[in-house]
Amino acid sequence: MRCATFLGVLVGCATPSEPLLIGDPPIKVSSGPPVRVSGPDYEMEFSPTGVYLPSSLLVGASRVEALGSSDECGLDHAGIAILPALAISASTRSFAARSEIATPLTGPAVARVHVTFEVDYMCPGLETAAGAVDFTFFPSGRIVRHDLEIRPSTNRLGLVGNCGCQHVTNPSDFQPLYFWSYWAFTKDEARKQVRRDGSEVTSADSNVPESCTMYAARSVGVRWTPLSEDTNVVLDGSDTADHFFEWPTDPNREHLDPTPQSVSSAIQLSNRPWSAPSDCAGVLDALAMPPLATGDELLASTDPDGIYRDPARHTSAFTIKPLSDSIPAGFAVSVDLGGASHATLTRSPDAERVGIVQREAGDRFLIVFDAGLAPSESVTIDPSF
Repeated sequence: MRCATFLGVLVGCATPSEPLLIGDPPIKVSSGPPVRVSGPDYEMEFSPTGVYLPSSLLVGASRVEALGSSDECGLDHAGIAILPALAISASTRSFAARSEIATPLTGPAVARVHVTFEVDYMCPGLETAAGAVDFTFFPSGRIVRHDLEIRPSTNRLGLVGNCGCQHVTNPSDFQPLYFWSYWAFTKDEARKQVRRDGSEVTSADSNVPESCTMYAARSVGVRWTPLSEDTNVVLDGSDTADHFFEWPTDPNREHLDPTPQSVSSAIQLSNRPWSAPSDCAGVLDALAMPPLATGDELLASTDPDGIYRDPARHTSAFTIKPLSDSIPAGFAVSVDLGGASHATLTRSPDAERVGIVQREAGDRFLIVFDAGLAPSESVTIDPSF
């Protein structure tokens, strides 16, 4: 089955003169305020005030809230923690904060929200935390987050009594310094936090780069991809629903340098009832991005935004296929089709619907594929001019 389409619409079977648009776009963006991104089975809303980070993530047909909230200076929603100074999230209200939000990609296949922030706090003198966070959204329920050059402070921090949320006078009570990127999910009905084999994560565990928070009839998978070797992934244990990534600090936690840090993480939302904690493996498999071949190019993995980017310029047919491991459903590839007005996509084995096409800058296009690819399967793209 050969499916031709104008570039920029849903890919189905159609002639070049009759492009086929199937239903509503799977990814929609409301520019707000507040900014909202809606997928087929979820909706994320960003705070319209304070720091414009996510304030809500509704999942499933009943739109259950997935993000958790806590007391001031505790971990909530999805943000950055510089403890004991502050947590930077949609709940940041009592600190001087400056933030901007933009939507560089607005669907129909992929959306992206770009948030920048600067937050002032006292520790003990005036300090400023700053950085940017990208959230990239896919129809499959995958959301990729990329923290870009997050700077925890203006000056090197040390152990002091008056630091943000901490106000103590006895040096023995001074809290150690932590610098985290985190996701905080609701604790309502949370059953446990487990590894892919179903074994429970405890508060003593560290260096756990992926895990699931399991609820009564749904689950959330989280995977971290450090952009530095000197990093540590820590999970908070079965009594919480927090997943956090610890950036390098002084081994004794007595100092924190204002060195910008970056990390990429991804979550996978699953509304399927699970029968055993080991079902976490299937959720995490949807976040795997193993090597992929696009024509003569070998892409070791995706970029930090979760998209495979092919650097070649294609003016003739080329094939997309896995190198060894299967590629999960909903994967996205960015390709340069050399100025083509439309293209023919052929999947082997045949499929009535191949995926979704979205225009990028210049001659580049994003294609999100409905089904995954096993090592024996492939998609051929033939640009037409």
